[in-house]
Amino acid sequence: MRIPPNAHQTDEAFSGASYERIPSLRQTHGEGAKQDRMAQWETEALERGDYDEFVRRAEHRRGELFRDTANILARLAAIFIGGALIAAALLWFWHLLAPESWQYLTEDQLADIQTVLFSGLAAGIAQSYIRPRLNPSEGHSNNG
Repeated sequence: MRIPPNAHQTDEAFSGASYERIPSLRQTHGEGAKQDRMAQWETEALERGDYDEFVRRAEHRRGELFRDTANILARLAAIFIGGALIAAALLWFWHLLAPESWQYLTEDQLADIQTVLFSGLAAGIAQSYIRPRLNPSEGHSNNG
């Protein structure tokens, strides 16, 4: 049963029953609740009666934080992989142009570098990450 908004301590409200007004969280927790911003927002949401909206927004913020973190990690991985591919391409190109006395990789090592550089895997990874950002209308959402 809900407590009437105008009920006071030991107020005789409905049919002679005795009700006590539940103190707000600010009254019971004092300044401690104010020191933590999230606790303050939660306290205000409880007092306003829109705690479900508060929970929905908090869950949304957590989801967005996770997506932002995953996007940062994907960007760092793309930068690292791109840098490694560029370094491998420069190294491979160096061995094509340099005199044999300056070359230090074996033919097998050069073949491995060439396989990585010119395989569809490297191009596919780069293309799958870059294409949606260049043209978001290709069926991908603009999440990053």
